[in-house]
Amino acid sequence: MDVKSKSNSFRKIFWFILFFSFVIIGPIWSENNSDSKQADSLEIASIIDSTQADSLEIITIIDSSFVEIDSTFVEELIEEEPVDTFYIDIQKLKEQVDSLISKRKEIEKYELLPHFIYNENFHLKSVFEPDIWLRKNGFLILPFTTSRTHLLHNFAPLFQTDFSQNQVSFYQTNYNLPVAMTEAILGLGDLDMNHAFVRFQKGNVFNIRNLNVKADYFGQDGYWYSVYEKSSNFNLHLFYDHKFGKFHYYHTTIDQEIPSDKLLENPSTSSMILEKSFDNAFLWENKILNAGIQLENYEVNKMERKQTHFLLNKTLIFQQHKIQSSIEYFIQSEPKDNSFSIFSINNYSNISSINIGNTIIYQDDDNFLISSEIDRKIYKFLSLIGKYSKIKNEKFLERKGIGLNISPSLADCNLLIGEQRIAEIRIIYAEAATAFIFKFNNLNINLKKWTLYQKPDENLKNYPELQSKVFLDLVYNLKYNNAIKFGLSYFYNSDYRNDLNIPMKNNANLDGYLAFKITDRFEIKVDAINLLNSTEFIGEEIPERHYNFGVNWVFVN
Repeated sequence: MDVKSKSNSFRKIFWFILFFSFVIIGPIWSENNSDSKQADSLEIASIIDSTQADSLEIITIIDSSFVEIDSTFVEELIEEEPVDTFYIDIQKLKEQVDSLISKRKEIEKYELLPHFIYNENFHLKSVFEPDIWLRKNGFLILPFTTSRTHLLHNFAPLFQTDFSQNQVSFYQTNYNLPVAMTEAILGLGDLDMNHAFVRFQKGNVFNIRNLNVKADYFGQDGYWYSVYEKSSNFNLHLFYDHKFGKFHYYHTTIDQEIPSDKLLENPSTSSMILEKSFDNAFLWENKILNAGIQLENYEVNKMERKQTHFLLNKTLIFQQHKIQSSIEYFIQSEPKDNSFSIFSINNYSNISSINIGNTIIYQDDDNFLISSEIDRKIYKFLSLIGKYSKIKNEKFLERKGIGLNISPSLADCNLLIGEQRIAEIRIIYAEAATAFIFKFNNLNINLKKWTLYQKPDENLKNYPELQSKVFLDLVYNLKYNNAIKFGLSYFYNSDYRNDLNIPMKNNANLDGYLAFKITDRFEIKVDAINLLNSTEFIGEEIPERHYNFGVNWVFVN
């Protein structure tokens, strides 16, 4: 099958799913709009301890716009399960749906990362390797012939993502309500760029109380930066809540054909790479000591690494302190047969009006992370902040800075100035991260900006003097939970040289989007990429202005 036929097949699947979505969503939307005076929420008895549940109680209909329960389905439940009960806390369910949607938006824009990372749909590109460590399901990720940006590309679509003190954590929420929740993000581009993301999660699966499941699929097929690539990635999470603790099973499969410059930043040559990996992990969470094991097999163009990974961790909570510590033991076949341990500790303290956070990850003197943050409130919305980090792996980077956090009701600004040491070179840097939120009647305006300035040095040409990214979102709320959304994202970096000492010119890129929220859980979106019609960005030729179409659907049934 050639590339064109693959693409056509992908498009047929996309339009089928889109049509199916409208068939399901349409009646719900029509009913919501037909009678605004209709009851507008659904309340079902609050969740109580599962050992006490023995009947299904439906109290009264209050919010039909949020979720519908098929009466036939309810009757079948009552008939088949006369003794067993599923109690649904609608408020908890609504909070989890809203959290899922908001977290997805953070992943789409990568706003949470204070690094220059550009993305179009689920594709990522960065100026240089971010100075971060990564975890997945609590297990540390050790890169194998891959960049950290590429690992973000692999796992961010499949997991919730958190960033704190130079650590990115890919984690999964323990959804345990006996109501199935499905999310779909589907997209097509006029440059033949297609993607599909589907997530399914349900509690009490197979009618087994406290057995819960979450499954994710992410596929891409098409061209990005004029290079054809495809992905078929899968993630599964099963967990069982028992009186002896929570038992988790994790499985992740990565199966991709991608260009080498996406796998590793700034390769000497560009070619197509086959990347295949799968891992299985088991984790037992309990009150004494959490224990886990992960088995991984990773293959890139006939290079293979097999890894066995043991984990022990414990969290201690005191009145003003929280301490998380772990020790991990690795046995792996590549880059050479060896075994080693990595020790980690995270400490969070709140003493009077002082907040302190410390992180240490230590493998050996050539692989470690030390990170510390402190803030001291000096006025209602004004705090002094200090940050220090020291990281060593392929490179050595040390940063220390002091500044202010200004957070009145409509804004949050972090302003830092300090010294950065790269290898033996020391330079001055200034960093600003700001966020503004304005509300005018039905109009919400969100503005976020991150800027990093580094004083130029003749001996350090591999870092741009200036990097900046800006996100602007406008949301105009209409009746019946509908809304019109408009946004812009702007990226800029000054001249620099990449790791191969090739000059890279200063670049600017502007993207935009227009979205229509048709219901609380269904959205149609059009992206306009490269509005400035730039010919080059981050050292590569890029396609001219083009457009992507997508839908985002969350369905609860």
